Amino acid sequence: MKRDGGEQNDLLRAYLLGTLSEEETARLEARLADDEALRAALATEQERLEALGCLAEAAPPEGLAERTIRRVAEEAPAEEAWQPGFWALLPRAITIGLPLLVVCGLLVTALMHMRETSQRTASAGNLKQMGLICKMYAGENRGKFPPVAPFEGVWAPDLRVLYPNYITDPQFLVDPRLPRAKRTVAQLRDALAADPPRWEEACRIAARSYTYTGWSIRDASELPAVREDYQRMAKAGDFDRDIRGENSTVPRLREGVERFFITDINNPAAGAGAQSTIPIMFEVVYPPGDDRQPEGCNVLYMDGHVEYLPYGEAFPVLPAVAETFPPTTEP
Repeated sequence: MKRDGGEQNDLLRAYLLGTLSEEETARLEARLADDEALRAALATEQERLEALGCLAEAAPPEGLAERTIRRVAEEAPAEEAWQPGFWALLPRAITIGLPLLVVCGLLVTALMHMRETSQRTASAGNLKQMGLICKMYAGENRGKFPPVAPFEGVWAPDLRVLYPNYITDPQFLVDPRLPRAKRTVAQLRDALAADPPRWEEACRIAARSYTYTGWSIRDASELPAVREDYQRMAKAGDFDRDIRGENSTVPRLREGVERFFITDINNPAAGAGAQSTIPIMFEVVYPPGDDRQPEGCNVLYMDGHVEYLPYGEAFPVLPAVAETFPPTTEP
C-alpha cells in the first residue's frame, strides 16, 4: 500500500530512530532495495535528524516508563510501602526510654544522698573542731567555756575572745550544707580581716550555721528561763553568769559543771557521763514547716563527741529550741 508523504516521512524517521518492529523494518528495507526515490527520501530524512541531533540516541520504546514503574512496585520490599509516624514509634520509645529515666532518677537520688552524707560528715568535723577549741579556751580561762556573743539575738561564741588566738581559719564555723557556703566563708573572712574586725557581723555570720548555747541546758524545760533571763543579760551586756529562772538555775558552761547533774561527785565515770549529755553547740534548728530544716542535726556535747539526732526526737533538735534560739538570717 502506497503511503502519502507525511506517513512515509514518519516511517523513515522511525526506521532511522530504531523504533520499528522487526517485521516493519524488514519490509521497509526490501522496498529501499528496489526504490531509488525512497532511498533519496531516507537520506533527506537522515540529514534532517542529524541536524536536529536526534540520532545521538534512540527514543525509548513506547510504554517503557509504565513498565519500569510497575516493575519497581512489584520488587520493592513490603515494609517500605508504609513509613511509621510519631504515634507508631511512641510505644517503642516508651519501652526504651522509660527504664533509662528510672535509672537516671535512681542515680541522681543516690548522688544527692552521697552529697548530703558527705556534707553532714564535714559539718560534724566542724563541730568536733569547735569542741577542741572550747576545751583549749577553758584550760586557759579558769575552766570557763567561751561566752556567748554580746549581740542581741546572736547565738554564737564570742569571736572577740577566740580569733585569732584559738581560731585561725574560720571556715569550720560555716555549715557546708548552707546554699552559699563558700560565699559565706568569704564574708566571714572579710569581716574578721577588716581593721578593726567587724565583730558583730562576723558573729552573726557564724550564727547562720551553728547555735552556741553558752549555758548547760539539758532539756526543753529550761528554755523558758533562758528566754527570760537572756533579755535581762542582753540589756546589761553581761553574758558571763548563770541563768536564774523562777524555778531553776542554768549554770554557765565551764569545766566541772557536770557535778550539778550527778549524785556521786567522787565517781569520775559519772562525771564524764554527765558531760556527754550536755549539748553546747549544734546545727541551727529551724521551726516546723521551714524548708531549710533537714531531717536531723549534728550536736556537739561537752565531752567533745558529736551525735546526729533526727528532728523532733530529742533535745536540742526540737521546735521549742528554734523558738528560743531563732535562726540568724542572711541580710
